[in-house]
Amino acid sequence: MGKLSRRSISIHEAGHVCANFFLFGQPIGAVVFDGEGGGLCTPSPEAAEPYNLSTAKTAKELSSSNDTKITARQLLNECVFFAAGYCSQETILHECGQMLYFDNGDNRLITGHFLAIHPDASEDEITGFLSLAHIMARSMVKRYKKYILNVALQLNQRGTLTATESLEILLATLAQVRRI
Repeated sequence: MGKLSRRSISIHEAGHVCANFFLFGQPIGAVVFDGEGGGLCTPSPEAAEPYNLSTAKTAKELSSSNDTKITARQLLNECVFFAAGYCSQETILHECGQMLYFDNGDNRLITGHFLAIHPDASEDEITGFLSLAHIMARSMVKRYKKYILNVALQLNQRGTLTATESLEILLATLAQVRRI
């Protein structure tokens, strides 16, 4: 992977920040690593270090979902969260004619979560589930695009947002949207 656009990574991570808030009702922080480090959504962005999900051995190893009693809705929401980064870039950067930062790690997380619940799933079932997660994420991105853009702008400028700072940006955006 070559040098990534900080703006592109900020949009990607902002998609995750907004998805976490709108799907789970919880703010989360984010950090952008300059160069080839990408970015990360985490409750503690100030302590985060670059990582590479795409080098993990298997999709199942990436999944933090060991609870086989997870509901279908919980599984889908988690996977929409993972897909929201790429779908934010796809929606926002495509409009500007810019190149996408593709994060294969997010698709591997979606696949890992699905396989944790459906270990014998066929390739077609996995592909179908990936498609569903991306369709739902695109819908969410279109609905909350203004929020994503505002979070991305601040993340791009600052490099790091705490969960509290993310929440402040989301609430300020909500106030703007309600005035319109």
